[in-house]
Amino acid sequence: MATRALSSRRPGKVERVGSARLRVISMLAVAIVLAGMVWSRLAYWQVVQHGQLAVAAQAQYRELVELPALRGAIFDRNLTQLVVNTTVYSAFVSPDQVTPGQRDTVAGGLASVLGVAKASVMTILQSNAKFAYIARRFSKTKADSLRALKLPGVGLQEETQRSYLPGAYSGTTLGSDLLGFVNWNGDGQGGLEQKYQKLLAGTPG
Repeated sequence: MATRALSSRRPGKVERVGSARLRVISMLAVAIVLAGMVWSRLAYWQVVQHGQLAVAAQAQYRELVELPALRGAIFDRNLTQLVVNTTVYSAFVSPDQVTPGQRDTVAGGLASVLGVAKASVMTILQSNAKFAYIARRFSKTKADSLRALKLPGVGLQEETQRSYLPGAYSGTTLGSDLLGFVNWNGDGQGGLEQKYQKLLAGTPG
């Protein structure tokens, strides 16, 4: 009579252990693939697209500003300067760079130095605009006082202002009819200032 060999190994347990091991291996493989995809994407943006991203970032914080030309001088036949270019300053603010918690300090500082209404400055700051003038063409003394406050979002722009020699009478300028004058934008109005506008204005850059 044939006898059957008995075994202590249970096939079901072997199958379950093998299946669990297979699942672990599969999960590890999926994790490795996903990690590879993430790292490859990061490498793409850091290496391949680095230049493009850098240009885009700089474009957000950099603006090309064309420097105005210094208006030419006017002399008489003895080379006496009849028109003087005086350096003045204008204050501007970038409201989008001033946080709500900084607005009161910024508005108060500008109002105290420049003599502008604090409420008007607050209105500008609350607009979240990128640029706005606060005051135009004031003295270096005020500019130095404002610079010392180091107010966030506030800047100074150096400009020139035409100054004419005083005339024979109080409140008049020397040769005003002949020389003319310039308007707020620096364009000649009347006299030599207008006649030679293109020559005196120069080329910005």
